[in-house]
This record gives sequence, C-alpha cells and structure tokens, in this order.
Amino acid sequence: MPKLPPLDKNVNHAPHVVLLGAGASIAAYLNWGKKGPRLPSMQDLVEVLSLRTEIQNVGYETDGLNFEAFYDDLSSSGKNEDLIPFLVRNSINNPVPSGNAAQALRA
Repeated sequence: MPKLPPLDKNVNHAPHVVLLGAGASIAAYLNWGKKGPRLPSMQDLVEVLSLRTEIQNVGYETDGLNFEAFYDDLSSSGKNEDLIPFLVRNSINNPVPSGNAAQALRA
C-alpha cells in the first residue's frame, strides 16, 4: 500500500479519498423502521452506483465484489489506474440511487 506523505503537525495536506463502511447506518436502518431506500453496503455498492459494466469491461468479476477491498487492490497494485478516477467521479456524482437500482433496493 502506498505510504502517506509526511505530516505537518498532524495535518496531511495531500488530497485523498476515504471510503467508509456503512455497517452502523444499515443496522440503524434495519432496527429503526426501514424508511426510504435501503442503504448500500460495500457488498452492493457496485450495483447501487451502476458500476458493474465498467468494472467487468476491464476484466474484474463483480459477483460478490467487496468495493472497499477492490478499491484498495486497485490503488495499491497500480493496475487499471484510469479506473480509479472513474470510480471516484461516479461515486461523487451518483450518491443517491435512481432508476432501476433504486427500485431494486426498495424491493
């Protein structure tokens, strides 16, 4: 895994992306009424953000894909470096499920 740049008094000035798991939010959703669309997890993020085709097109299997582990592998291996900006851009631009993905999540 790449090393972080040196810190300046506990501050890292380098741009970075942090992916967080949604376990606590999903647990809260399941325990407190299940209102609105189901929250995505690292296991179904590829579906929620409609990334399956693009990831498969570069040769990865997407069934049961853990997005967090997949992203870590991409960033640390240096393979398919052009896929990382695509994933980041689509994660930011598609934060809310829509269309068929949202319908499937509500089922």
